[in-house]
Amino acid sequence: MRLVQETYHDRQGEEALTYLYEANSYVPLARIDQGKPEANDTDARDAIYHFHNDVSGLPEELTDAGGELVWQARYKVWGNSVQEEWIARAPQRPASAWGEVQVTAPVPTHVPRSQHLRFQGQYLDRETGLHYSTFRFYDPDIGRFINPDPIGLIGGTNLYQYGPNPIVWIDPWGWAADRLPRTNGRWDGEIQFIPSDLHGNVPHTGSAADMRKARC
Repeated sequence: MRLVQETYHDRQGEEALTYLYEANSYVPLARIDQGKPEANDTDARDAIYHFHNDVSGLPEELTDAGGELVWQARYKVWGNSVQEEWIARAPQRPASAWGEVQVTAPVPTHVPRSQHLRFQGQYLDRETGLHYSTFRFYDPDIGRFINPDPIGLIGGTNLYQYGPNPIVWIDPWGWAADRLPRTNGRWDGEIQFIPSDLHGNVPHTGSAADMRKARC
């Protein structure tokens, strides 16, 4: 899933979060927050945040337009967060000149919404701790999907596997694992299936041709 936009309508007002991604990828680049203030609020709450991801595309930090760190998270290898925090900073107010009256009204500041993007194509459900992957849910605590593979045994005998290595494999839709670009910069381009026996051994992998057959 490549989330384009999500909207909020609550006590904080109306706000739309728009996401930008790398070309032909599920790696997030930026998030644009655009909000309508309440009647007694002068803060329009418009802001842009930039994603800083690890090698697999998992967001680790967000910075604002000025390059200041506003959010960070640390994860275990299969994507379960062990630390997540928003960095709140007091707004900077210009110093008043000699003889001027010091303004006491608060400086408007944007309070960002939570950051829910995880592995490429995944969206965190904070109530359950599961990651939504379009066709099924992924549990980062065990590193496996909680639903069987929707394409069945075509994807291999291990119906709940995410991938053999979360650093170089992704599954943005929850039904076909794909290799990340090789270290020499070339994109593999083929959908790689991961069939394995009951002991977790991987005897062979499929290709995009298998994917086309699965759709028939």
